[in-house]
Amino acid sequence: MSGRTAFIASTLGALLCAVFLLTGCASDPKSGDARKLETTLSAYHSALRWHGVEQALAMHDPEVLKEHAPTPFEIEHWKQFRIVGYREGTAVPDGEGRVQQRVAIELVNVNTQSVRNLVDVQEWRYDAEAKRWWLTSGLPDLGAR
Repeated sequence: MSGRTAFIASTLGALLCAVFLLTGCASDPKSGDARKLETTLSAYHSALRWHGVEQALAMHDPEVLKEHAPTPFEIEHWKQFRIVGYREGTAVPDGEGRVQQRVAIELVNVNTQSVRNLVDVQEWRYDAEAKRWWLTSGLPDLGAR
């Protein structure tokens, strides 16, 4: 390759990379800000794993919590477990302003040291007015295996 051809090829390659990067950073206005979703999913993981069920509940859709709030018994039941593994699947669009994510969770009962695995299918909704994502599917079901 001549010097001129190599220069054109490298310049064209750099332009294509820039276009792909800019396209990847753009968010779909119908599904909400992609960066906010990534940040929210990470924050929920952290809240559930390290800070407890109360902090995780703060990320649940307030409208859903009005109808389906966990009972005090369910909250106390959650306190008997420590999350030792949390493997996220890809967040997949599930309609306008909605995504679904499957998460494999490994829990240890702090009293018996028994291990339990469950799959949590999380459903998230983007609230354009609040400019944030809300979890609509509730806490993972501790009875699921």
